[in-house]
Amino acid sequence: MHQLMVRDFKSTDTKNAVDLYISVFSQAPWNDTLIKSEIELYFQRLQSMNTFLGYALLDSNTDELLGISVGFIRPWYGGEQYHMDSFYVSCDHQGKGFGSFFLRQIKKELFAINIPHVFLDTEKNFPTEDFYRKNGFTSLDDSINLVCAVAE
Repeated sequence: MHQLMVRDFKSTDTKNAVDLYISVFSQAPWNDTLIKSEIELYFQRLQSMNTFLGYALLDSNTDELLGISVGFIRPWYGGEQYHMDSFYVSCDHQGKGFGSFFLRQIKKELFAINIPHVFLDTEKNFPTEDFYRKNGFTSLDDSINLVCAVAE
């Protein structure tokens, strides 16, 4: 039986977090082709931000890393918000309530430091959309995500 524990992300978690990221996102439904050095750089860049905030989900009996949330605190006219840039749970532990437990604990931590909102983006019509909705997230009807390539 797993004894779940959530704690702040530590720089020493990076190697395992990168490996877990690649393991999760290279499988269905994402099937991303990932290059380890690029994911390592992604984590380095996030952690170098002075507003970085991350959490680790562990089995406290074994210290096995089961999930990660990394992102940053950003200013907002109503205070601050947590931008959850990546949230993932190992494939072996998905669909078993681990992710929901992890989100609940993160929300408690954020509430304790007076951060009232979590913002994230995810793929439409992927299982993640249903997961986040089940865990209290809603879409903002008056907002959209836009992207633009920067070129000369």
